[in-house]
Amino acid sequence: MKYPEENVYRLLDANMNRSLEGIRVMEETARMLFDDSELTSSLKNIRHELIGIIKKEKNLSRKMLSARDSERDVLRNGETESEQSRNGVSSIVSANAHRAQEAVRSMEEYVKLSFSGLSEQFKRIRFRLYDIEKSLVLRINSHELTGKGRLELCVLIENNHLSQFSIHNETRSAFEGGAGTLVFQDRLSNDRDFFMGAEEFLNACHNEKVTTILEGRLDCAMILGADGVQLNEECIPVKASRTFSGAGDGFVIGYSISGKSFFEDVKIDEVDYLLLESFNDSSHLNLDELKKIRTIADKSPVPVVVLCDGVKETVELALECGITGISVKITGSKSFEIKKIRDIIDEFNSGS
Repeated sequence: MKYPEENVYRLLDANMNRSLEGIRVMEETARMLFDDSELTSSLKNIRHELIGIIKKEKNLSRKMLSARDSERDVLRNGETESEQSRNGVSSIVSANAHRAQEAVRSMEEYVKLSFSGLSEQFKRIRFRLYDIEKSLVLRINSHELTGKGRLELCVLIENNHLSQFSIHNETRSAFEGGAGTLVFQDRLSNDRDFFMGAEEFLNACHNEKVTTILEGRLDCAMILGADGVQLNEECIPVKASRTFSGAGDGFVIGYSISGKSFFEDVKIDEVDYLLLESFNDSSHLNLDELKKIRTIADKSPVPVVVLCDGVKETVELALECGITGISVKITGSKSFEIKKIRDIIDEFNSGS
C-alpha cells in the first residue's frame, strides 16, 4: 500500500519536535545545573539552526504543521520501562541526546525524498550533537567525582611498604567508614612497586562509589584507570597534564599546596580541587592558619579540602572556614575511626 505523501511531512514534523525537545533538556542542564555558557550557547544555536533549515524551504514548515496528527500516533501512550526511570543526570542527558540525534538522523534521510539539499545540513548538526553530548556527559561525570558528597571526607592511603593485603584492607576500611574520595600515596617505592600498590588500591575500590586518586603519578593513573591524579609543585604542570590523551574533561586533577603558599601558585581554573596540606607538624590550626584557609576558600572557584588530624575540634574549625571537606591520613586505618570523622562532618553540616 502506498503511503500518503503527507505522512512524510508528518514524520518530519514529529522528528523535528523530538529533536528540539531533546536538545532543550540538554541545554537546560548545561545552563541551570552547571552554569556552562559555552555549551548552553552551542545547544541554543543548534535549536535555532534546525528551525531555520525548515523555514528557509518554501512551504515546508506549513506542510509539516498541517500534517501533524498526534492523536493517532501509535506510540502516543506507549512508554518503555527504561523511559520511566533515570539513574542520574548523565542518564537524563544521554537519553535526550540520543533522542535528538536519532530524530535528526530520521530527518536527514527523509528530506532526501523531496528536499535532498537539506540532508547535509542535518548531518552536520547530528555530528555536532555527538560532540556536545560527550562534553556535557564528561562535565557531569567530573562534577559527580568532585562534588561535595565525594570531597567532604578524603582519606589518604599511605603506602609505607605495606603488603598488598594491607593496602586492600586499609582502602576498604576507608570507604566503608564513609570516605568519598581516596588518595593513594607512595613517595618511597620504585616505579614497579608503586604500580602494583596502586593496582591493589584500585582493585579494592572496584564498583564502589568513591573517587580514586593517585598522588603524583599521571602515567599510572591513566594506565590503571584511576579517576584522577593529585599533583603538586614538583609534578608535571597541570596544563601539560591535561594534554595527555584521556586526561581532559572528566579526568580529575587535584592540586596539593602547603599552608605557607597561596593558590596563585597554580592557575586555579585548570584544576578540579585544592588540597591544603598540614600547616604545621601537629596539624592543629591556630588563628593565623585559619585566616589563610578562609581566604583561600573564599577566593577559590574550585572545592578546597584541608588535611588535618581528624580531631573533632580541628575538623570543626576547618569546616567553619567554608571549605568543602576534610582530608585525613590514618595509618592502619579502621572503618570505625573513619566513621567517627564522618559523623563529625555530618553533625556539623546538619547544624546540630
